[in-house]
Amino acid sequence: MAGADAETPLECVVALADHSGDWYGLLFTDALDDADHLAVAGYVEASAKSRIYAATVTNSRILSSTVTDDLASRLKALSRNRTFVQYSRNAYAAASALGRAFTVNFSANRSVITLKFKQEPGVAAEGLTETQATTLADKTCNVSVSYDNDTAILQEGVMAGGAWFDEIHGLDWLQNAIQTECYNLLYQSKTKI
Repeated sequence: MAGADAETPLECVVALADHSGDWYGLLFTDALDDADHLAVAGYVEASAKSRIYAATVTNSRILSSTVTDDLASRLKALSRNRTFVQYSRNAYAAASALGRAFTVNFSANRSVITLKFKQEPGVAAEGLTETQATTLADKTCNVSVSYDNDTAILQEGVMAGGAWFDEIHGLDWLQNAIQTECYNLLYQSKTKI
């Protein structure tokens, strides 16, 4: 018996979004080609529901300033402010960044963090030259990097389009909080408002 063709990553995300609105962040653990990343990033950017997409780039070509067709450069050119790109030899590095960011309790006092300069559990820092670090920053590509004082931090904490990750994440939380409060007010009201 003949099997069915596998769905594309975009088809998977569209089906997931159609099935449930109860998810916010997304990444794939399997390696995708750039065309698939671009398609998913475009869908997430255009979606009526606010979401964030993340991708890890393991190909070291991205470290060269003369390479302009890498995923980070292409997403930056498209101003994708809902896509987080990270360079790492660890294919799951972006998952660590999302895990760090998504544990924020926006309702707690002094609990909100910026993603910039945070450590990434489970991700070994990259040893980069100054030129490579500058190249990644210019491409709005994040990286966990080691410093001379034996620390490792995520820099820069930005989305592919240049917006700060925590700016997008915080605004999405605020939008959701306002919508939820307005809905609750209307739903619980026994009279006109």
